[in-house]
Amino acid sequence: MLTTIQKKKLILRDREAPAERAKYDYIIGNKLKNILDDLADIDVILTRLPKHKLQKVITDKHISILLRATEIMMLKMDYRKIDSIDDENLIIVQEDEDQKLQFIPPTQKDLQRAKTLYGHLYKLERFVEPDLLGRVSIPNYEKPIHFAGGMNDAAIHQLRSQFQEAKAKGAEPK
Repeated sequence: MLTTIQKKKLILRDREAPAERAKYDYIIGNKLKNILDDLADIDVILTRLPKHKLQKVITDKHISILLRATEIMMLKMDYRKIDSIDDENLIIVQEDEDQKLQFIPPTQKDLQRAKTLYGHLYKLERFVEPDLLGRVSIPNYEKPIHFAGGMNDAAIHQLRSQFQEAKAKGAEPK
């Protein structure tokens, strides 16, 4: 893992000269790769050790850290949300260089990533009910109003509403 000096140097990396920063980024990048490669062992440990042994070691904080790390990695790896306006055609909403929204078809990579994520999502539904927050408030929890996909999701919602209104009126949706 990272030493105190390595953590400090990473936090303050923007203060380093470009050559020094590039050298350090390479070292830390390799360290991260080794840590991630070692995570394959977690699967073996978690599936083979008895539940009572794991409960003595694993904390809720560990689970939160792994979930947060997954979120960050997905953002850094440019995972994109697949959606649909007409419930038939798949699209991705993204901003172009001028911050204008554009609608593009998902790539095979996007589709494969979505399939993997849906597999995990369905398993995670054993622990949370996604629609619950719309029906019942959970004490001391406020659903975030703003989130990473906010503008894109708002655009999709608006376009879907316009499409459904036009369809209901018998007009040809645009």
